[in-house]
Amino acid sequence: MKAINLTITGVVQGVGFRFSTLQLARKFNVTGFVANRLDGSVYIEAQGNSEDIEKFSAAIKQNPSPFAKIKRVVIKNQLTQDFSSFTIK
Repeated sequence: MKAINLTITGVVQGVGFRFSTLQLARKFNVTGFVANRLDGSVYIEAQGNSEDIEKFSAAIKQNPSPFAKIKRVVIKNQLTQDFSSFTIK
């Protein structure tokens, strides 16, 4: 099991980014959550097997929402948690 968190900056709120992230999480069997932050960024905690997490993070970097404009993606490893699904907060 691998767990990461991602912070995405740019034009990523109000453009369907969280919903697109939810779809990717389901596609790659990833659990966790995605949430908007007050500073305008989007924060994601994701866990799954290593291959699925790699595919998920690569897809996020490719910009899952056609209306978003990603400026930066910061990915950090983290401890695994007990997520049973992927949710939008």
